[in-house]
Amino acid sequence: DHLLPYDINEPFWSDGAAKERFLRLPEGAVADIDAAGNIMLPVGSVLVKNFRLQNRLIETRLLLHQHDSGWNGYSYVWSEDESGATLLEGALETEVGGQLWHFPSRAECAQCHTGAAGSSLGLEVAQINNPGVDPNPLDEWLSRGLLGYVSDQLKSQTLPSSRDTSVDIETRARSYLHVNCSYCHRPGGTSQATMDLRFTTHLVNANVCNAEPMQGDLGIADGRIFVPGDAERSVLWQRISSQGENHMPPLATNKLDDVSVALIREWIDGLHGC
Repeated sequence: DHLLPYDINEPFWSDGAAKERFLRLPEGAVADIDAAGNIMLPVGSVLVKNFRLQNRLIETRLLLHQHDSGWNGYSYVWSEDESGATLLEGALETEVGGQLWHFPSRAECAQCHTGAAGSSLGLEVAQINNPGVDPNPLDEWLSRGLLGYVSDQLKSQTLPSSRDTSVDIETRARSYLHVNCSYCHRPGGTSQATMDLRFTTHLVNANVCNAEPMQGDLGIADGRIFVPGDAERSVLWQRISSQGENHMPPLATNKLDDVSVALIREWIDGLHGC
């Protein structure tokens, strides 16, 4: 009980699955906001995410903030008739709804849900701040006393949907990269590369423009991480548009996000510089 359903502006790509999100805070608890706008959930908080393919519930993931061990992820696989779910001890990859589906292990959950990215990932002020809906979820959470102090600067930040064609292409592309890449590719992140793909980091300062790739050039002639005007030479685009061991993000995905692949290519090809 006491689960709060919520949505975010730009969801992480999960092989086309529809997702339902819920939050439970300990009774009387208030979530803090860090300087970057991450919503820092207190010990005892629970995040729940249901995954549906073809309108069938296939997986539930729990993210628990525990006293002794910090944040821990748990994955449950649902039976075909949705009558019950089984907790997985390790990763599982199996065909679901006609496509290959990856159920992550607890260790894999920890690779993405890092402290540098706010642990919960999707829970950022800019992700729940949506002035286009009534009531604005951010205003509702504040009025219910769920959040601590949020500065006016943070209240002005909104992460747009990369699917919203009324928004300019660079903003949409940066929103996609923020959600799908920056949880690792940011200061303090788990990537060995030095790029910073957060939405609020100007492209000039992202350490990607015409930069030599640290993790291989994929055999691309004169390949660079990001080449304005040339997606084919841009390793960043090549990694999100490829399948297999070179694909990014590297975990829990087996199906390309064709719409976003096309978006990032159009954006890069249309740039004259950073």
